[in-house]
Amino acid sequence: MKTVLILLAVLAFAAPVLVWAALDSAMCGHAGRVRCGIGLTDFMDDEFFMIAALPWLLAAALGLLAWRVGRKR
Repeated sequence: MKTVLILLAVLAFAAPVLVWAALDSAMCGHAGRVRCGIGLTDFMDDEFFMIAALPWLLAAALGLLAWRVGRKR
């Protein structure tokens, strides 16, 4: 059970980053920019943080739940 919760937490944390990187790469080809690439500055955006807030809160809740499940009673 603990392993499943940790796996779900990792997926919930990584999903917004992966989706944002894929969308940014797709827009790179559409915009016709000469220098295309994904950098840290692409993620320092208010829009990204608003979209990623809910999955990251879910990841934190799943991580805390996994930690509570794994504790000895």
